[in-house]
Amino acid sequence: MSLLDVTPLIEQMLLISDNISDLNFSTGQKPQVEISGSLFSASPLGLGKMTAYQTEMIAMSLLRDNPEASAQLAKFGTADLSYSLPGRCRFRVNIFQQRGSFSVVMRLIPHEIPSFESLRVPPQLTDISDMRNGLVLLTGPTGSGKSSTLAAIIDKINETKSYHIVTIEDPIEFL
Repeated sequence: MSLLDVTPLIEQMLLISDNISDLNFSTGQKPQVEISGSLFSASPLGLGKMTAYQTEMIAMSLLRDNPEASAQLAKFGTADLSYSLPGRCRFRVNIFQQRGSFSVVMRLIPHEIPSFESLRVPPQLTDISDMRNGLVLLTGPTGSGKSSTLAAIIDKINETKSYHIVTIEDPIEFL
């Protein structure tokens, strides 16, 4: 197996469950999947505990076509980017250095844009989609639903109105 082609590795990890939210790669650990908030070890393609070289090769493979993220990693020790398996799925990726080696966290981005109903947001939040103009800021910690909420708002506006919408996202999750 060549770790410069991470596609088979990722695809095998995704077969573990339909409810995977994250894939994790860290030196000294087996690859891990996160399912419903719990981490589970995996052995895709027979991998055991990962070496510093293996995690670096995974990181470099994900960065291969993204010189901006590569520069960010070199300068700050962390990089955020998007990665996709064409025709399959997309990920929000965070690559960072800890204890002198790389770690990679890949958050799976759902294909379907969530609805307000599926997100169970308060009714006041749905009123944002009826605003004619203004500035809306969505903030919160990692994994709190900011991108999903923003996608639901934009989808609702696009279904009912023909407005010009500008968003600032990094990285862009829902297309």
